Amino acid sequence: SDKFVEEPRPASYRGQRERTAFQVDRARYDEILLSHAQSIGCDVEQGVGVAKVRIRGDRVESLVLSNGKEVVADHYIDASGNVAVLRKAMGVKISEPAALRNIAIWDYWENAEWAKSIGIGGTMVQVMSIANGWIWFIPLSPTRTSIGFICPADYYKNSGKSTEQLYLEALPKDENILTLIENAQREGKLQATKDWSFLSERMTGENWLLVGETAGFADPILAAGLTLTHCSAREAAYIVVDMYRGSHDSAWLKKHYEETQKQRILQHIRFADFWYAANGQFEDLFDHTAKIAKEAGITLTPEKAFQWLGTGGFADDIQGQAGLGGFDMNGIKQITNLFLDGDLDWMLNRYNTFKLDIQGATEEAIPVFKDGKITSHRCFFRDGRKLPIVGFFGLIYEVLRKHSDIVSILQELVIQLRKHQIKADIGLAVRYAIQPLEVMVTEGWVN
Repeated sequence: SDKFVEEPRPASYRGQRERTAFQVDRARYDEILLSHAQSIGCDVEQGVGVAKVRIRGDRVESLVLSNGKEVVADHYIDASGNVAVLRKAMGVKISEPAALRNIAIWDYWENAEWAKSIGIGGTMVQVMSIANGWIWFIPLSPTRTSIGFICPADYYKNSGKSTEQLYLEALPKDENILTLIENAQREGKLQATKDWSFLSERMTGENWLLVGETAGFADPILAAGLTLTHCSAREAAYIVVDMYRGSHDSAWLKKHYEETQKQRILQHIRFADFWYAANGQFEDLFDHTAKIAKEAGITLTPEKAFQWLGTGGFADDIQGQAGLGGFDMNGIKQITNLFLDGDLDWMLNRYNTFKLDIQGATEEAIPVFKDGKITSHRCFFRDGRKLPIVGFFGLIYEVLRKHSDIVSILQELVIQLRKHQIKADIGLAVRYAIQPLEVMVTEGWVN
């Protein structure tokens, strides 16, 4: 934090920008993205909607806009969020795998205090649990803050209260939030929406793909909505470009795109279910959280709970890295520990030798998206889990083919990281590189 330097925003993704995250005003952010797209050659239509989708079988023929213009393209990407223009037109159904259906109620505040300052101009988001739900506190700028309340839809209906009443009753229930807004002013534009998780049964078609919240939505407890959106949009863009190039089989690309997006979203839903079921602060939601725990089969002991989380896959969020929702494995363990009786230890601490175990696994190529190209990489599949030989996972895999004792493993990691000219501090790079080994032990790829 002492190295953070004040910079104008927006700015290029380099230097300190590679190590920080920013909460932004969504309208301003959308404007930046739209303007950038236009600047690199995209045709932009504003103030119009899609009036009709012309389809033939599983193929989109054209879009008829509300201004009468007809748009014909080779490929179509539905990034319309909950509106789901193409998804609905193509008759794609959705499933709702989470047990808890929530609503979100929020407003914006001026001149709220920051709970904590980090370096120059930096702060932290607050997520506070209360008896009947939870509160988010997201500073968007030094003067503007988004404050929202999440609670079960059934709780709202049974309360007989308006969303305004529930919102104003919720904020004082957390002393920290109450202190931060003591001298703040509401904008008075309260908004509310359903906020429960869902997953599209299909995400690709003959010449179309679904991205972002059109494809699926996970409870926002990990604040990963835009992460999921950007990951899917980025990979969809790679796939469309590659379909013009003809470098790979399009059916193969679409298959793995759909499998990866579903796995990502489901893992976020799984973590949210764990968070609700294990969070003892939700005193008014006992029946809800007990139902989640029962249906999910969660045994709330540190080891069992983490193994249950691991069955969703910690290798799917960001290719080659171990984590979930922007958190690395260390962060996930720290969050998990907040809700469990007892500490969640590292499996790595229990052993000093590690041997690969891929017996019974099948091997299949997966696409990897990097530097404007799609490349094919090896991946092992077994019992619903996968071991991608990519990034740090690939590095650990190759090291374990040569060494089994922890000293030799660490020494070889240092050699390989220096060989690949890792720019980060070697000690920090080793700590990141070792985290996939923890996943591999947890998921049975190493014994």
